[in-house]
Amino acid sequence: MPVNIYYLYTVSATNSKAGNLWCVILAFNNLACFSTDLQFIRCACMLHYRFRVINNELETFASIWHFKRGALVERKTCKSFLCELSYGHNICDSIEMYRYCYGQFCNLVDQLNSTYQLHLLGCLSACFLKILFNLYFSMFGYVIGTNGQKEHDELIRAIFWNVYYGIRFLTLIYVADATSKQAVYAKTLISDVNNRYLDTSTQEELQLFYTQISSRCIQFTACDFFTLNTRLITSAIAAGATYLVILVQFHSGKN
Repeated sequence: MPVNIYYLYTVSATNSKAGNLWCVILAFNNLACFSTDLQFIRCACMLHYRFRVINNELETFASIWHFKRGALVERKTCKSFLCELSYGHNICDSIEMYRYCYGQFCNLVDQLNSTYQLHLLGCLSACFLKILFNLYFSMFGYVIGTNGQKEHDELIRAIFWNVYYGIRFLTLIYVADATSKQAVYAKTLISDVNNRYLDTSTQEELQLFYTQISSRCIQFTACDFFTLNTRLITSAIAAGATYLVILVQFHSGKN
């Protein structure tokens, strides 16, 4: 909102009524896209929290198991420990419940990705292009060799827009990547829980859980063009720097 308000304030003095109306339409369109971003971020954070709850339970199993592994020599101690570990229930039943919930959450990840993948493709691509062209026009469009008030306002707006689009770009990628990593982290915890002292039923449930995680592709994509993870940030920086150099060379050759 501050960026859009500043944008409307600075362009209202120089534009005509039709130009001001067009700027208002652009501001409302930007606000609608930002609201959709917030919806995706909220849903992804909810799934991240639910995956974390399952991982916390598995982590508790793993930590207590390693702490009391030396006390599992006697059969009586082992049975009482397993009862304590699963809060009075059979540990295999608890693992089965976590496995079922995990599968449902993975289905929600797929549904969320299929719902927002087209929006993510357009939003991330638009943010990248906006940042790239704002940098280019800041360098060669109205900054070099000019010191007027209009050029100064254009430069301030370009800086604000770049910060705004950069935060949107990074936030969407970070939330999607954190949710995917939280889901995959369960595989490591299951490996820590699995132990030869466990009964056959529990070992089978853990193996089924591990197979379920390995068979699911838990990640967010933008219509399968690219995957939303931290590697996308470095790729965008490298591609942006390359394209910016090409634009600079094109500008120099044109002059």
